Amino acid sequence: MIYLLHGFLGSPKDWSSFSFQTPHLPLTLPGHGRKAPFISNPSKWLSEEILSPSVLIGYSLGGRLALQFAFLFPHLIQKLILLSTNPGIEDQNARKKRLLKDKKWVEMIDKEGFKSFLETWYCQDLFSNFKKDPSFPFFFKKRLRHNPKAMQRILLELSPAKMPSFWKALKKSSFPILFLFGENDIRYKQIHDRLKKLGVKTDLIKETTHAIHLENPNKCLEKIKEFL
Repeated sequence: MIYLLHGFLGSPKDWSSFSFQTPHLPLTLPGHGRKAPFISNPSKWLSEEILSPSVLIGYSLGGRLALQFAFLFPHLIQKLILLSTNPGIEDQNARKKRLLKDKKWVEMIDKEGFKSFLETWYCQDLFSNFKKDPSFPFFFKKRLRHNPKAMQRILLELSPAKMPSFWKALKKSSFPILFLFGENDIRYKQIHDRLKKLGVKTDLIKETTHAIHLENPNKCLEKIKEFL
């Protein structure tokens, strides 16, 4: 079985261009949509969804949740595929800075409204290619349907500043892992380079920034199937 975990603000529809011969199921992350309330312990939620050894594919936030689950329940992981995923923040000062940044996003939702927050969120360099994509208005419209309060809780409680770092754990993984990044995603390309030096299997998707599964789903799927 293959389980797919979308990123922050996403939905199972984000994987609509992906198809596999193996049975696969895109999950709705806690706090997203109208039928998935926020849960402060996503690994417990995943442990109720994934009951046998499976392949996990996660993007960004979904990748971080998949990574955490994989090291808590390694017996349930066949392979792990992480898209635009940071294995964690190690430096305590960097953690503090990231938490402050996420708190500012939360304040923006309160002060300026959810639509204004989304518009500013997608003005980040991370999404420069995605914002130009013809599909962007469709996905933006879907993201507007999320509950702003739930998004605020995710920003605060599932911030990379609060999640553990798995950099050291990656060296001792008992299951195969593949990391995929966009070649134009400057910040995350640095993570790609560091992972490569550690000997972790990683690859780049050409002409993409952060949302590689939306910007170039065909190439992304090709790389995933090669690994599977």
